[in-house]
Amino acid sequence: MVIQRAAEASHETLTDYVVRHAVSAAKNDLADRRYFELDEAAWTEFQALLDRPAVHKPALDKLFAQPEPWAD
Repeated sequence: MVIQRAAEASHETLTDYVVRHAVSAAKNDLADRRYFELDEAAWTEFQALLDRPAVHKPALDKLFAQPEPWAD
């Protein structure tokens, strides 16, 4: 069985291998979601969070003042 061989090659039990890949696939599936359904209470809370005033974060100023790591 190819899955068993892959688990052995990864030095994992079959269960650990399958669970690790299932969790990874689940995270990818959730990250790719473009539409989310919210009930009325969650929608109200979400809108309240969006309507909050911005908070100044000096650590972000410091971070953004640094050159990008990919820029040479």
